[in-house]
Amino acid sequence: MIPYYVNQENGKQFINDGILNIPEGVIQIEEGAFEGAKEIIELILPKSLSVIEDNAFKNCINLVSVSFSENLIDIGFNTFENCRHLTKIDLFQCKKLMTINDSCFEWCVNLESVRLPQVIKEIRDNAFKHCRKLANIGGVPLGVEIEATSFQDSKLENIL
Repeated sequence: MIPYYVNQENGKQFINDGILNIPEGVIQIEEGAFEGAKEIIELILPKSLSVIEDNAFKNCINLVSVSFSENLIDIGFNTFENCRHLTKIDLFQCKKLMTINDSCFEWCVNLESVRLPQVIKEIRDNAFKHCRKLANIGGVPLGVEIEATSFQDSKLENIL
């Protein structure tokens, strides 16, 4: 039976050969569910997923790629903090994601590019802080509220 939520107790069963493939039917990944899981290289999220809680993938230092759910509503605080091998984030297909929360991708030091959904309304404090290779961010619609520290210590040159 597929759980509606994934947490520290039931989540490890979905990791196989470095790929964490969350099954269809899961709607939420709970706080800290995979925090520090060094074995995760690739993350595949189902269409059913709507919430990723705080710190869910914090310090997953070997995580290279994430396939985001189109129905994602919320990515919590510090969710992908210190995922040092992420090079790009594509959230464009997330039709319901309106906020990039505080420190969500902080210390993703190899992150080079980000593509945002057209419904985004706010990029909060430290969201991409210390993303030292981040030079491009695309898909930013007019009127998005960007906090002063959102891109602190990045190479951001273009907001497209």
